[in-house]
Amino acid sequence: MDPSPSSSTVTWHVDDLKVSHIELRVNDAFIEHFKHLYNRDSLKSVTVTRGKIHDYLGINLDYTHDGSVRISMIKYVDKTFKQLSHFSQLVSVLLMMMTGTSSSVCIKIPLWQPDVTAT
Repeated sequence: MDPSPSSSTVTWHVDDLKVSHIELRVNDAFIEHFKHLYNRDSLKSVTVTRGKIHDYLGINLDYTHDGSVRISMIKYVDKTFKQLSHFSQLVSVLLMMMTGTSSSVCIKIPLWQPDVTAT
């Protein structure tokens, strides 16, 4: 592969990468290199998403408008508020237990893993 005179941009957070380059073949080579390194039985397969709209770390990046990017976190914020409603239900149950209106309860909260058991 001939080296490109332009630069690649890679954003990396733990195991999530966003790679961009003006030439598609450079991105393809980068992806193939990572697939060769990480596609093993003991690891999850490398997944690739292409296109003009991406969800990266809860941030929606929309490149469908020429010369600009639209950034939104509405889905992430909505999901967070839904999870907080589950948390408020937990607080209500814990308050009932502390005031003696209930003796024991087992609650599964989607916000945390594993299950939380209160007695």
